[in-house]
Amino acid sequence: MDVPITRPSMVSYADEVDFSQLLEKLLEDRHNGFMRITSGNDEGYILFKEGKQVAAEYGRFSKSEAIEKIMSAIERNDTVIEIFDLKSSHMDYLTDVNKPFLMEPDFDINKILNELNGLNDAEPLIPEKISQTTN
Repeated sequence: MDVPITRPSMVSYADEVDFSQLLEKLLEDRHNGFMRITSGNDEGYILFKEGKQVAAEYGRFSKSEAIEKIMSAIERNDTVIEIFDLKSSHMDYLTDVNKPFLMEPDFDINKILNELNGLNDAEPLIPEKISQTTN
C-alpha cells in the first residue's frame, strides 16, 4: 500500500491495547490516516477515512483477507501497532492510489471482530430448565 510514513501519533504493542476499542475511538474521532501493523517480518496497513476502514493490506493479502490476517497478528505479543494522522485533503488521493486495497462499501470490521472472538449475531442459547420430579 502506498502511504506516506511520517512520525506516528501512537505506538503500542498489541497486548497493551484493546484493538476493538482502538477502532471505535478512531471511528468516533473520524480519524483520517492509517494504521501500520508489524509482526515479525510481516507488515500491513489499514487506511481510515473519517474513521471508517476504507482499505487494507497485510503481506500479500488485501481487503477483508488482510483484515483477517491483521486480526491474527494482533494476538501476538510482539506485534506493533502504529497510528499515523493525515489531513483530510490527502485522503482522496490515498484512496485513489490504493484502489487495489479498497474495501467493499458495506464492509464492517466489527463482524470480523465478533467472528474471531467467537461471537455472532445468533441469539444466545438459553439452558432448559431441569424439571424436578417428586417420587
